[in-house]
Amino acid sequence: MRYIILVICMMAGSAYAESLNLQLPSAPGSYQSDKFKSGQMDCSNAIGSATTLEFGVTGLIDDGRYDSMNNWIDEKDAANYCRIHNEAMASLVSDHEDRFLGFASLPMQNIDMAINELEYSVKELNLIGGYIGTDFGTDFDDPRMNEFYAACCEFNVPLFLHPAPSGLDGPLRDPRMRKYDLDLVIEFSYEELVATSMIIFGGVTKRFPSLDICISHGGGSTMLHRSKLRLLAERRPSSPEWIREPGEFDKELDNLWFDCHVSGQMEFDFAMSQLNTDRLVFGTNFGGWDSGAAHYPSEMIEKLNTNAKTLLRLDATT
Repeated sequence: MRYIILVICMMAGSAYAESLNLQLPSAPGSYQSDKFKSGQMDCSNAIGSATTLEFGVTGLIDDGRYDSMNNWIDEKDAANYCRIHNEAMASLVSDHEDRFLGFASLPMQNIDMAINELEYSVKELNLIGGYIGTDFGTDFDDPRMNEFYAACCEFNVPLFLHPAPSGLDGPLRDPRMRKYDLDLVIEFSYEELVATSMIIFGGVTKRFPSLDICISHGGGSTMLHRSKLRLLAERRPSSPEWIREPGEFDKELDNLWFDCHVSGQMEFDFAMSQLNTDRLVFGTNFGGWDSGAAHYPSEMIEKLNTNAKTLLRLDATT
């Protein structure tokens, strides 16, 4: 059986920041695999020869830059860049539209601009949802995000979240993370935990029950802290009153989607014991330093493929 997978693809030469004269930050060189950097891996070729049934192509990362997560550059530059990025994405997947779909990068510096770009990308480019970072200056529980969430529901599209290391185009959170490339594990995992927590405690899934948010890497370290977050929700006075009711935290957490790009058999098994597998999909990091390290359980292929069809609205597009 073939996989339906969400792909984070390290695509070289796909979107042209140079045409906008943008000085975009460079990602750590070790983010890409040695094979990719040496030219032995090319997603554009992989698209034509991949054996999987469908991929949701979640982002294009050009020449080592985090195209889809430049969240701190000027908002007009971000909007222009996302437009070029998304048109490049649409062109890329249109050549293989029977097997590939694309997500849109959004300029989250300005919520109105992000909504406009999402609408254009969905209605004009046939991209299937939004792809954003986890730290862009507006918290996920901020009331200003409500209009954005409502737009995702109105357009009936999913929203995919993936972190980026701090300090690329904004403030460096902790200099220690740059030692040994720890940001690629510790900071990513932290950002996914914070994003998940803000969404749940902030009542986002409760206010927008039809909103499908998918978070990368099994939610990072979220599942390790699930029981303690539950206690926090039920016992701390800072928790919203509604979430103090036993079962409410778990109910809302189980409404989120996650991809299963988790390395290691034991780690994967633990994540599966904590995740709602009805909202789990395959994920990969094509061209990344950890390519091929995720555990893909053959016994779950049919279930996760079915889940992906629901998340990506494939039944309506294929």
